[in-house]
Amino acid sequence: MGAMGKYRLFAADGDQAGGMMNKPDQMPVGAWGFYFTVDGLDAAVERIDANGGTVLMGPHEVPDGSWIVQATDPQGAHFALVSATR
Repeated sequence: MGAMGKYRLFAADGDQAGGMMNKPDQMPVGAWGFYFTVDGLDAAVERIDANGGTVLMGPHEVPDGSWIVQATDPQGAHFALVSATR
C-alpha cells in the first residue's frame, strides 16, 4: 500500500476473508471497513447516486488492479465496494 504501510490479507478455509492495515495517523480511532464485491464499479456508483447514497472516495485503482469506492448510504452508514472492473 505504499506510504500507507502494509496491508495484510487473511483467509478462512482457504478463501480470502478480508484485509487489515495499521490505523493511519489522521484517524482518531481504529475502525473496520466493510467491502462488498460487485460486478462493474461504474454501474454500482450509478446505483449509489440514484438511491441517495454518497461516494466519498473513488473510483480508485488499488495495487492488485481492483477498483474501489468508499461511500455512505442515505442514513450515513459507511461502506465500500470492490470490483475487478470499472
